[in-house]
Amino acid sequence: VEPIRILVATAIGFGDSVELASKAVRAFGDDTRYEVFIKCHPMVDAKQVANQLGELAQQDNVRFVEQPVGELIPSVDLLLYRYTSTCFEAMQHGVVPIFIRSESFLNIDQLEVAPDVRWVATTPGDLRRIAAEIMRMSTQERRRWRNKASDVVRAALAPVGPESVDAFLL
Repeated sequence: VEPIRILVATAIGFGDSVELASKAVRAFGDDTRYEVFIKCHPMVDAKQVANQLGELAQQDNVRFVEQPVGELIPSVDLLLYRYTSTCFEAMQHGVVPIFIRSESFLNIDQLEVAPDVRWVATTPGDLRRIAAEIMRMSTQERRRWRNKASDVVRAALAPVGPESVDAFLL
């Protein structure tokens, strides 16, 4: 059985990145059924994040990666994210996004307007439970999710027109 591949895409803040990576590693770092790939935002020093994680970052199934997110997403099953538009790219590839709520920073979720296409976790325990729930989805449930996710991505990335401009002007 192939391990479940999880991409942790950090945002631009260092503290935010450490919290997100820490929750991911605490949830999955001791479980070989998962592979965890931590991709730090280009403005965040991955070595400093790893230093903050200490021994947590040394687990066999946890790796800090340098490849562009666009190369990583097609090969993963789940995306853990905070404030980043990477969630839209993930959904385009059928990768399920899980928003990780911060316990110490402002929570801004790009997909808050579309709660039926993303999951939300706060603690490592929540994260493990939600990941297992997602991976148990039937083919039909997964197909329904993909259709909804495609609609959300299409709406989010639609060309600018009078309707979208009016939302800011009226």
